Amino acid sequence: MGEFEARHYVSSTNSRDIHTPVNSPGFEVIFRASGETGLPFLLHHEAEDDLLPELEEMLRRFPQANIVWCHVGRNRDPSRWKKFPTPEGVRALIARYPNLNFDILQSGNMSRFPPNSVSGGVLDAVMYYQDAGPVRLRPEWLQLFEERPERFVLGSDVNTGRWSNYDQVFDRFRNALLARLSPAAAELIAYRNAWRLMSGEAWT
Repeated sequence: MGEFEARHYVSSTNSRDIHTPVNSPGFEVIFRASGETGLPFLLHHEAEDDLLPELEEMLRRFPQANIVWCHVGRNRDPSRWKKFPTPEGVRALIARYPNLNFDILQSGNMSRFPPNSVSGGVLDAVMYYQDAGPVRLRPEWLQLFEERPERFVLGSDVNTGRWSNYDQVFDRFRNALLARLSPAAAELIAYRNAWRLMSGEAWT
């Protein structure tokens, strides 16, 4: 069904700073349509602690909806993102909501927010060690992906401003993530889960 924005910060490719509550009438239409058709949709919702209740309300109200929460593995505001952007926070949501899936952050280990800041802001790709050199996945995130691979897909986040990054993004996924997982977990995250979410059938 596409990617729908609830809370969105300004990024490197747009100037939107918006908040449409996830429990608003407009999003109710989307959740209901997903539940009735089985089609998944992507949700862009910055993971501020104060904004988690509106999402959890909708996950409870529409248990048949298929949600893919975008960009797991980052923390853009450590002062306001405390509950979700950790493996423990993700595990807790997985345990409570069987209809919630996640796409994995596409950014590299030295990604900063706000965008284009050289020394200000924060290094937001918390699933990686944030140092110069090859991208290295933190072991606690690797353990999460290995334990619950059926709930994750790869998220390229490619749009008209990022086509030139496509090969780099997927090279990073292959080398920093998929190569470190067991073959079964890597296959689920790389393509099997996406196929199941879109078709409603297991990959054969």
